[in-house]
Amino acid sequence: MSGHLTNHRWVYLATVLDPDKRKVLGYKIGNTMTTELATCALQMALDKYKNPLIVHSDMGSQYTSAEFNIKGHNYDLKHSSSLLGHLYEEVYFKAYQTLTEVQAAIG
Repeated sequence: MSGHLTNHRWVYLATVLDPDKRKVLGYKIGNTMTTELATCALQMALDKYKNPLIVHSDMGSQYTSAEFNIKGHNYDLKHSSSLLGHLYEEVYFKAYQTLTEVQAAIG
């Protein structure tokens, strides 16, 4: 998910979901959308929920990267993805001024 702050800078939210419970298992917020951001969200999910079987994300390149998929494979995870254009975010409707404000709201 991406959105812009009131100063026109961008903020990115990487999430890993449990598709059955429709619950966020892990997330990471940053000022760039990278494989590392997505992998940190996956690691949070693995740390919090020791044996998730399936994780869900969108089809962004950070989630289809070799690094993300190798990490999931190492934990025997199945990875499902949304269809293009089917996002689950609700923060598009709010205006945030800083990355810290976004982190506080999402956390």
